[in-house]
Amino acid sequence: MANLTNTHASQTLGLHDLKTIPDDPVPRDEAIYLASLSPGFCEDIQNNQPARALPAGLTMADLNPLNPSSSLFYSPYMMSSAGQALNSGKACIIKNRDRASSLILADSGGYQVASGKLVIRSDADRLAILRWQEAVGDVCLTLDSPTRQPEHRLVTKAKTQEQCLAETLDHLRFYQQNRANPDTYWLNVLQGNDTAFADTWYEQVKGFGFESFAFAGPLRDDFYQVMRRLLQMMDEQRLENLKWLHVLGTSKVETALMLSAIQRSLNKHVAPGLRFSFDTGSPSRLLNWNSIYTALSINGGKMVIKTEKAPEGPEFLGSAEPWPWPSALGRHLTMGDVTTRPSVMTGTYRDTLANHYLIHMNLTTLCDGIAQANARFKAQAASGEHSFANRVAAAAAAVEEIFSSGGSRGLLHRYRHLFGALNGGH
Repeated sequence: MANLTNTHASQTLGLHDLKTIPDDPVPRDEAIYLASLSPGFCEDIQNNQPARALPAGLTMADLNPLNPSSSLFYSPYMMSSAGQALNSGKACIIKNRDRASSLILADSGGYQVASGKLVIRSDADRLAILRWQEAVGDVCLTLDSPTRQPEHRLVTKAKTQEQCLAETLDHLRFYQQNRANPDTYWLNVLQGNDTAFADTWYEQVKGFGFESFAFAGPLRDDFYQVMRRLLQMMDEQRLENLKWLHVLGTSKVETALMLSAIQRSLNKHVAPGLRFSFDTGSPSRLLNWNSIYTALSINGGKMVIKTEKAPEGPEFLGSAEPWPWPSALGRHLTMGDVTTRPSVMTGTYRDTLANHYLIHMNLTTLCDGIAQANARFKAQAASGEHSFANRVAAAAAAVEEIFSSGGSRGLLHRYRHLFGALNGGH
């Protein structure tokens, strides 16, 4: 199976050019954060029918992060998953976006399939996911069966890694045979809970004719393993023409800095057109715990976007007290703007619009924090004086030495401890 190819796909492998975003707010030498926002947020912002008045001077279009004309915040990159949005026929900011000024990564919903939230009964279901991805996304993730447990235990007994690989190979064959949009850039998802099986997985899936790869599973946070795989791709002459690599399910500040550092070294020595991206759904998911992002915190070697409980209660009804944490939207809000009579369903003093405010503020605070950390890290790298992110600085220097050497495995082994120091850093 490792040598299975598709004639059309293999001919175009590595030659696919991705769009350039005009006035891209993300510096070209930094990895890109992609938020996966709730379908309800994306639909309500597009439909432009708020239940109550917004603060003076603001419109629902200003709350759309994909809108380059927003007076608040513009981020051209976002993720959408078939696991959440496949069956929604409603207009939303993703489906109705200006494609020239945005790039969407469309996930297949493999996690939701594994956990029973998205059901595949036949090839018709798989084809529906594939066509949805091609219609919505610019960069798309192939359908996979995650090896990390306990996802599968939610609906059935836990599957072995071998069973997950067999299912994924079947999905890959189907996707390869049925892909139809020549403008879609496909990322083949790499799984594996341990080094040996991650190697087996890679050997089995790499022969398919998709454009690039995405790192998933528990090893995605292990930068020794990430570097090990990148060097293997380099040896196989796969890296130089790649345009995009993605790391699933992370938004740690340390990870953001490290992916940017790896991208810079790869751009310099191996793959000048390559971008890295990473994603989470945390701007929306934090609401499940009534939490919000507040600010970037740097305390010694620890970097994190801090979270706190979102204030809500009857004491804030009609309050003119300013929202306590600064953000593009927060500067316009009072406590009364985000407080309403309690919902019968939830008992919280917030309505849907107030929750959308929190999602927007979570997104901007997270993106701003990552941008601040990147800017400060690059400034310190230029001066050679690191007062924060020392672990990342050491690992980034090792990355540069490894790639400038032509991909020395000896150097990778020598610096393994530096990459290991990054694991579990938060």
